[in-house]
Amino acid sequence: MSFRIANIAKISEGMTNSKELLEEIARQLTLHEEEGEKQAIAFLLFEKASGLGYADVQLNKINTRLDAEWLQCAIQRVNNSEPVQYVTGEAHFLGRVLKVNPSVLIPRPETEELVVWVVNYLKRKRLETPSVIDVGTGSGCIAISLALSIEHYKTIIVNQSSEFIAYVRIKT
Repeated sequence: MSFRIANIAKISEGMTNSKELLEEIARQLTLHEEEGEKQAIAFLLFEKASGLGYADVQLNKINTRLDAEWLQCAIQRVNNSEPVQYVTGEAHFLGRVLKVNPSVLIPRPETEELVVWVVNYLKRKRLETPSVIDVGTGSGCIAISLALSIEHYKTIIVNQSSEFIAYVRIKT
């Protein structure tokens, strides 16, 4: 493992370009995932550790503020099968970034499809004040997305987890 740590330290000290750093992160991931999935996970870790985005990688920008210590720890956590969303503390959902932690569920792509369907349905119905009950709300992604997509929307969020209640208080 010291070889891998040295690689990240070398990259951060050498001001290596973004593409090389992203490739090194992907090489260090030992997950048994398809290559495309490993690349996506590597990018999420890269983005969080460097503050650079996809366009920066394409422009091959030099990284100047890499958090190499966090990155090495994050790679180890992912390699130990911790979901990347919990490692980064973020989950992408319908173009938004939601804060997540192990006390809440990670939003699923199928849930995005459901929310799009509900938004379209409610807009077609043209209800004056649409209301939805979100039972077992998880990360709150459904209620948040509906509230941001539909005017005069009302929701009730129900969850029994005390960790979730603490999470919502911090989030709001």
